[in-house]
Amino acid sequence: MIRRFPRWLLVLAAALACQAPAAAQPQDKFTGIVSDSSGAPVPDVRLTLYPNYFGNSDVRTDANGRYSMSLQNMQIIRQQNRTPTLVARSLERNLAAIHDIDEQTTNLDLRLEEGVTLSAKVEDAAGAPIPSARATLIFMIGMDGFPMNGETAGADEAGRIRVPALPPGQQYIVNITAPGYGSANQTLSPGDTTAGDLDGPIIVLRRMDRKLGGKVLGADGKPLGGAPVNIYGQGQPNTSTRTDSNGHFLFQQVCEGPVIVFAHGPVYGDSPFLQGNAQAQGGDMDVVVKIGVNRPLGYTRFPPLKPPSWTWTAIRQWPGQHHKATLFLLAAQLAVLGGTAGGIFWLTRKRGA
Repeated sequence: MIRRFPRWLLVLAAALACQAPAAAQPQDKFTGIVSDSSGAPVPDVRLTLYPNYFGNSDVRTDANGRYSMSLQNMQIIRQQNRTPTLVARSLERNLAAIHDIDEQTTNLDLRLEEGVTLSAKVEDAAGAPIPSARATLIFMIGMDGFPMNGETAGADEAGRIRVPALPPGQQYIVNITAPGYGSANQTLSPGDTTAGDLDGPIIVLRRMDRKLGGKVLGADGKPLGGAPVNIYGQGQPNTSTRTDSNGHFLFQQVCEGPVIVFAHGPVYGDSPFLQGNAQAQGGDMDVVVKIGVNRPLGYTRFPPLKPPSWTWTAIRQWPGQHHKATLFLLAAQLAVLGGTAGGIFWLTRKRGA
């Protein structure tokens, strides 16, 4: 038997369905207008969506300051627990803006303000300028860095590098290299990047005039062929190579000074990832790295590993951490109890006298 509903109930249900808001659907793009502080649209502004895992997140405004940006990578960015950030820069006018967005953003107008202009001079160890130096800019989001698309700046004849239109109040890392020289990194904290000119210190690059060689041994002590080998060090080039069939490796160009050599063995199926490292000096040709042996690298840990011993938290943990502290506290408690009892006894006798 088919049950018939009253006509008025069907009409009411239809009306409520028409008035019910439709579920919000994520957008596949958003648009907007970029203007300066006076409200005038700014053409040819570069806009980049970070994190830019896959590239192709770089667009420019048209002659009327309008732009349109795709959100095709938004779901992947969200899966990484990150907040997408839109950065707009007018390099010619040193103007910048930064804004977080979400999947429901359909229109976002940006107002550019004065940006940060970074300047740095690059020299060799003798104080001569390095006109071939170049700087690559890394935009930091939390603990991760992302290269600013197409952002490399070359030095002039005096070795000076200039990077304009950085959004103020952000953290950046500037990596400086030059052919035939090592590298240098300069970190800019949010407190450093205030609007206006920012003159960095003189950057000194050392010449890569030495070689570095050695061999990699497997966990069994035998030479390991085809092992990836990387080097790292303050002012050293960050480069890699592989061992030959006899386990030997060679870097043709490194700088004078300390070098850390890393190597790791092959990974098959569920086998564990094993690596090893060794400390060396530029010019060493007998470096030995054994897989599974990691030597201390001398890194400084700035946060304390445990609370300082004079804090109340640390004092309360003494009994559980030190047997002598337990005995000391027990003796102190007995002394306090004994002193209290003695004081009471002395007062009682004095009053009875």
